[in-house]
Amino acid sequence: MAVGWTPDARPAKAERASGTAPVKEKKAAPDVPVPQPGEWEAFVDPERQIFPSLLLASATVQPPVRGNEPEHPVPAGEAGREKKPPAAKVTASPALPADLPEVLGDDNGLIGVTLVSPADNAHVRVEVRENALMSDSVLEVDLPTCGKTYHLMPRVDYKYDALNRVRQSYPINVTVALQIDGKAAGQQLVTARVHPINDCPYAYQNPDDEKDYVDTAWMFAAYVNEDHPAIPTLLKEAQATGVVDGFDAYQAEDPGRVLLQVFAVWEALRQHNIKYSDIGTTTTESDSLYTLHVRFIEESLSESHANCVDASVMLASILRRMGLDSFLVLEPGHMFLGIYLDREGKQTACLETTMLGDPDPAKCAENRALAKVASHEVKQLKGWKCFNDALNSATKEYHKHLKRFKKDDDPEYEIIDIAAARREGIAPIGYVQSDGSVLPAAKN
Repeated sequence: MAVGWTPDARPAKAERASGTAPVKEKKAAPDVPVPQPGEWEAFVDPERQIFPSLLLASATVQPPVRGNEPEHPVPAGEAGREKKPPAAKVTASPALPADLPEVLGDDNGLIGVTLVSPADNAHVRVEVRENALMSDSVLEVDLPTCGKTYHLMPRVDYKYDALNRVRQSYPINVTVALQIDGKAAGQQLVTARVHPINDCPYAYQNPDDEKDYVDTAWMFAAYVNEDHPAIPTLLKEAQATGVVDGFDAYQAEDPGRVLLQVFAVWEALRQHNIKYSDIGTTTTESDSLYTLHVRFIEESLSESHANCVDASVMLASILRRMGLDSFLVLEPGHMFLGIYLDREGKQTACLETTMLGDPDPAKCAENRALAKVASHEVKQLKGWKCFNDALNSATKEYHKHLKRFKKDDDPEYEIIDIAAARREGIAPIGYVQSDGSVLPAAKN
């Protein structure tokens, strides 16, 4: 079992943005010697990989990510949002084996040691030594039972500003030292792979145990950044389209008015000539870690490319800044955006964001609520037919799989509510340049 990750749901069968997850052959259990009292091993989870995005996004999560089992979500558009759906569906974890190592220290930790206690009430000190990404971090604790295995994890003092500047993958040495009853037990060095900030780990599957699975799809909510410095300029561009004279969120209490504001943003983004790009490859080569490279807003704008995830989190970021709530809709190999059309979340619409750069379709059914409030001039804009097509396509897809979205044990079809993610402490990742400065807003 991977230390620091807990079984959470059955394995996802497909990648989020492209392709299908590799089929894993069942491995025979290796003949491993039984650890003896006093033996220990340092670890960096998952699989000697460090994801700055995960550490930044979950830094303020309460309760911890490990064992986090919030109430079951209410599917969007079914019963409103009175029950405050969580960031992602979570099923009850299976019963843990009685001999599973006990975790002491930071229950959400990913760095520490596994130790077989050499005596009853042994006093141990675990120290994670300072490096470029973390300061010295210490855990002192008593181990009650001789011969019992413990996972000991200090609360690591991460250097978050350094994590936020990682743009390329590189190796780093993590040194962990151990003392037992005041005597040095040595130190061990673990060479880990640091991932760039764009790498989003959204699932873990232990190749040796199909029950050892954790769904971290809530990580996508961290790439929604309503505070991004490019958004004010984008909103000015949206207002300049003439679609709306201002952004009043839900004040008009009219679903058509909400969609009209979204269309103004859509039209402004189309002027940036953003084309669909399926690129999402990361540096992870693993049969158990599922990751995706997610572009930040300024990267999508400057590169004029976005895949389904990039475009969905970009639009969600802008809408949240406008005061409109949204949710990410995940299905095998794909993501699109859901939009709440009223404050209570009882009415929803969905948007196929990959159609942002498509030419206008020859024929397209207009959304009735939107068509009622749009002027003749607005309906003549280049993006009008495409936007209606994107609404119809995604909303139809959403209702097609609604039963699966409502199931609590289906990690392939999920709804990630952005407002709920923020309530749980999942923070947006603020994209900065490698020198620590914030990038300028998008050009006019």
